[in-house]
Amino acid sequence: MTFINPIHISAPGLVVLEVVAGDEETARTAVETLERLWPTSGPSVPWRVPGEEGVHVRTFADIRRTAEDVWAEAPCGDGGLTAG
Repeated sequence: MTFINPIHISAPGLVVLEVVAGDEETARTAVETLERLWPTSGPSVPWRVPGEEGVHVRTFADIRRTAEDVWAEAPCGDGGLTAG
């Protein structure tokens, strides 16, 4: 998985991050940790590269805003998790 759609990096502050870890759980945890800093797409489906160690996941992030900014902008200030 090497293709990056230009729309994902079409503005300053938009980034594509690829995480390589020894196992899928660690790769997912790394992306979940990044989600605490910035809004992300979440981890992609994991993949392996033949002949290489590790598992890869990719995420798209907007580092212009913090995750806290996104939550504050959401309805009810809770990311939309509260009914009503």
